[in-house]
Amino acid sequence: MSPVSRPADQTSAQCNLAERKRAEFHLRRSRYYLFARLLLAAATAVLVIALPLQFWAFGLGLVAVAVAACWFIFDFVRHRPESLIVLDARQDSWQWISGFGDGKQKVLDLELAPSQFVTRHLVIVYFRRQKHQPGRRMARIIPSDSLSRQQHRLLRMLLIERAKRCQQ
Repeated sequence: MSPVSRPADQTSAQCNLAERKRAEFHLRRSRYYLFARLLLAAATAVLVIALPLQFWAFGLGLVAVAVAACWFIFDFVRHRPESLIVLDARQDSWQWISGFGDGKQKVLDLELAPSQFVTRHLVIVYFRRQKHQPGRRMARIIPSDSLSRQQHRLLRMLLIERAKRCQQ
């Protein structure tokens, strides 16, 4: 088998991707996202240290950066389970389900916005809300470590297939 050729079932699955009626993506905590946020806090701390500030401003700046870094870690630890569900790929009907510790769930009915950002390791999905606060936009950052490799690939393929359909 040459490196370019693919098994027939994999090729047909890619061709019929838009025909899928439903797909579920269960998101995990992303360490890439945590590291990026902590790197931002570290860069801000270096900037505060490097600037010629009065002592009170210097101290206040470092305390604010430390609080922000602790918040980033706390947010990572208490991450609620989230799911992104494609109800109908042809109709761009999606749902975002965010779970809470007390058993309650927040469900948002969404529609994909016209443009998305898709790379191998990062997907930024832009939505428009349909029911609650209609027309309001929402963006979700989905790094590659927040989904399994197959799910992240399927999400990228769904979004790229949709972009191709919209351009035709």
